[in-house]
Amino acid sequence: YFTNPAKSICITRPQDRNAANEWLKHFNFRYSDGARYLGSFIGQETDKVAWVDAKIDQWISSVKILGRIAKRFPQTAYAGMCRSLQMEWQYTLRVVPEVASYFERLEAAISADFLPHVLQETTAPSEILRSQLALPVRLSGLGLPDPSTIADDCFDTSKAVTAPLAASLIQRKSLDALGYARTAVET
Repeated sequence: YFTNPAKSICITRPQDRNAANEWLKHFNFRYSDGARYLGSFIGQETDKVAWVDAKIDQWISSVKILGRIAKRFPQTAYAGMCRSLQMEWQYTLRVVPEVASYFERLEAAISADFLPHVLQETTAPSEILRSQLALPVRLSGLGLPDPSTIADDCFDTSKAVTAPLAASLIQRKSLDALGYARTAVET
């Protein structure tokens, strides 16, 4: 593997930018306060919030489109929601910490612009019905959890599951892949 400094981003705090630039002047790094990295975000909290908000805006737009589709094709819209869109934001919930409150807008769109059309209703579901719809299908729900209520659990679970892998990388020790896989399933 050969790095390409021109494609690399050096993320620093604004007050450390000049020192980093001086220290790494032989490389052609791009410098930034924050950037997307492996589906997550590294950098200043305000930049993370802006990045998450932009993603949520896209998902809200998609939820509204699926809601319009659900008027005529509820099963197709439901499948699109569960098999694609929901997976996108759940990945973000697993890799970006402390974002639950930002996902309240997305939950409002799901409740107001998607679920009524899937259920062929005219109003958003009540809190009780919404909590029942969040249940897995095997428990008579729709498997559409409220992203703002599962955010912290998603991140904590992901962190716990990947802890042995991260430890093996940091300590430069081999990893028992089969043992790791068994433990990950149990977590």
